[in-house]
Formats: sequence, C-alpha cells, structure tokens
Amino acid sequence: MFPTAHRHRSQLLLLNTLAMHNPPAHTRLRRLVSRDFTAQRVDDLCGGIAEISDGLVDAVVEPYRDGEEVDLHSAVALQLPVQVFGELLGVPEQDRPELSTLMPAVLAAMHPGATEEHLNQADEVNRKIESYFIELAEERRRNPKNDLISAWVTLYDDDPDILSADEFMSMAWGLWAGGFTTTATAIDHGVLTMLRHPEETHWLRGGFGQARSFVDELLRYEAPATITALSRFAVRDVTLSDRTIPRGADVRMVFPACNRDPAAFEVPDRFDPARPALHRTHLSFGHGLHYCLGAALSRMELSVVLPKLHSRLPDLALAGQPAYRSALPVRAVDRLPVVMATA
Repeated sequence: MFPTAHRHRSQLLLLNTLAMHNPPAHTRLRRLVSRDFTAQRVDDLCGGIAEISDGLVDAVVEPYRDGEEVDLHSAVALQLPVQVFGELLGVPEQDRPELSTLMPAVLAAMHPGATEEHLNQADEVNRKIESYFIELAEERRRNPKNDLISAWVTLYDDDPDILSADEFMSMAWGLWAGGFTTTATAIDHGVLTMLRHPEETHWLRGGFGQARSFVDELLRYEAPATITALSRFAVRDVTLSDRTIPRGADVRMVFPACNRDPAAFEVPDRFDPARPALHRTHLSFGHGLHYCLGAALSRMELSVVLPKLHSRLPDLALAGQPAYRSALPVRAVDRLPVVMATA
C-alpha cells in the first residue's frame, strides 16, 4: 500500500496502527488497547464531557446573544473532542492545541498523490509528535495517572504482555490522529441538521435517551467519513451484484451510500430519529473486528453537546455557507458561521 514506508517513518506508523492489522496480530493489539479503553472508562468521562461542553458553549453565548457572528466549528466542534481525547489519553491541557495542529500535516502525506517533499515534511512533523509521546510515556511511568497512556506503559500482574515501543507509538499516534476529526465533523453536521430539520429538534429536549436517538440517526444520515480511510484488498476474485472484484483490487466502502441503502432503510433520504433501533443501524463506525474503538465515546460527546447547543443558542441561523476543506476521507468543515436570527 505504501511502498515508500521503509523510508518514511510517518507512513510506517500508519501501517502499524490497529486498523492495518488482521488476526492474529490484530486480536492481540485490540485486546491490549481495549482492556483499558473500556465502557466504564467512557462512562466515567460523561461528567467531564458535560463540564467541557458547558465551558465551550458558555464562551460563545455572550457574543452570540450580542448579535456577533460565531464560528461554532473552531469554538466548539473542534475543541470538544480535542479536550476529551486529551483527557482520555492523558495529554496535558496546555499541550493539546499545538499537538492537534501538527497531526494534519502528517495525515496529508497519506494521500496516494503525496510527493516526496510532502513525505519529508510529514516525517519532520512526525518527529515532533513522536518525541512528545515518548517523553509523556516516560513521565507516566514515573508518575502514572488515570489515563490510557499510563495504562499502556504499566505491567499487569495477570497479563504480562505489553505494547512494544513501536506498538505504543502507533497506538497513541493512531488514536490521537483519529480521535477528534471525525467527531468534530459529526458535531458540525449535527448543528446543520438541527437547522435543516427544526421539526426534529424536540429529540434534543427529551433527555439523554432521546438525544441518543437523534445522534444515531444523524450518524446514519450524515456519515462524517465518505469512504474507508485505509485500503482493503480482495484476497480472491469476488462477485458482487453481478460485478467481479478482481483479486488484489483496492476496495473502499462508501459510507453515505451504505447508510442510505433502500434495502436496509425505509425512505433512506428522510432524517427520522423515530426509526426503530434496528433500522438506525449504520456503518459509519465500520463493522466487525475493525469496528471503531471510539464509537461509544463519540456517541456520548454528540449526545451531550448537541442538546446544550440547541438549548443555549436560541434562534440559531447560519451566517453564511459552511466552509469545507479537502480532508479525505472525512467531510471536514473548516468554518461554521452562525448568528442569532432576527425577527
């Protein structure tokens, strides 16, 4: 997939992430990562997510009510997952802004058309990211805390297996890279969906359970990612819908198409949080052994912040069209300007 990975460390780290492994290596790595990334740990973050959300929304309420234009993408949608994932991994708050700005330069080099210059630039930025995580891991060995990095560098008496240095780096690198862009995009799309479907916003006023129904339908209706980020190759010729996918072909899933398959969803182009749970099942987080490790966390963030935005920013209206940026595979918003609508 990346024939130059032997020369470029940034590509090599991507190839060593959890998503790029199949069993038995995947089984071992998933176990080592998920034994600490548990449902209980995510549940424990709920109060922190609410507190962070309140702080971010508080910061925009006054200028919003004074009639100023507010960019909800930079002020809320991007900041929430950066802060939450920083808490989860154990990245100190003062380090999160710079670390979050470094990663896009590395990920841009993963594009199939990346030049040698792009790859060299990605490697240079990647050295800073690696150096940071190495120092943080050493600090957590000396002074462990209740975070994932502390857990990953700690030996378990009942399970002496531990991530190697390269495995640790790929896991920390991969989770940080994938931990906030898709969730930020989903929050942006959630705001746009609130504006486009005001008749359904009562779901955001009915408590966490109803907000979760709104979020599940949102993730189906407006999948944050357009295609599978990483290549999957056919190991043999496969016939699908009277077409043959040849052995060795690069196969990518198109999430919006899958999530609006009329064979799976009744009236698939309708945004309908009232769909029975079985009929809200979507593929935005993948499926099977590569199902997104952070799916529960992302759902919780969305279910907490969207009701707060809906209740705290009344008469919400767009101040201009959202600005998007080229960030395949994510439909990434670059700017989401809003104002309080006037009568």
